[in-house]
Amino acid sequence: MKTKLIFVCFGATFYFTSCTNEPTSQFTDISSTNYQIDVLTRSAIDSVMDSFEQCHYNEIDESYHQYSDPGYEFKSSLRTRNYCIIHKHDFDKKIVGKFVVRDFITHDEYYRSALRNDSVSELYWLIDRNVLYMMLELIQEVDKLGHNMYGFEIRNGHRHPRKNKEVKGASRSQHIYGKAIDIAVMDVNEDGQATQKDKTILYGLLEEIVGSRGGLGRYPGTMSLHFDCRGRKARWDSY
Repeated sequence: MKTKLIFVCFGATFYFTSCTNEPTSQFTDISSTNYQIDVLTRSAIDSVMDSFEQCHYNEIDESYHQYSDPGYEFKSSLRTRNYCIIHKHDFDKKIVGKFVVRDFITHDEYYRSALRNDSVSELYWLIDRNVLYMMLELIQEVDKLGHNMYGFEIRNGHRHPRKNKEVKGASRSQHIYGKAIDIAVMDVNEDGQATQKDKTILYGLLEEIVGSRGGLGRYPGTMSLHFDCRGRKARWDSY
């Protein structure tokens, strides 16, 4: 009995020693700044949002205004807004569910320059927390149905006026004000394929979630959906 016990202890010690000699890169370092659990409550969204430095429209560098809104067409409607200042190390911070900041910011020359490690150090992100709360509700409601709560991808979040024109968005798009999100529907019901059945599930949930608080675009014949928190009910089908 004593011999067996000694053998087991020796084996355990040997195994432990072998493990500690393995390269640390094979283990998940939960102390790493890259590690973050999914953001699944409103308070968690607020916590991440509050971690970003804020700036008023009038505090933003003039060169950015000239780039993002040539002609200052939207100055009067944007000048009361507060923006989040985003740096490259913020891109992969989870902001709602598993989705990260880069999913919702404008992918423009400032963004691409930051990815190249060029001179751009700050990006300006306009986002309304209410639309993030709507996204959170969608994730939660899909999960309650027993479906894949991440059965969609983010196509668009904030688009400044210049980017909105480039993608031929609506002239007064809610994306300009950080109030809208476009998603691409994937395999929500986990039957092995993404079909209109999956889109119907999400649309039905969004109809309840958005209600009279915002807009909902269905875009028949596609796997895209739009929702926003404009503050009044709006529904449409076509782009």
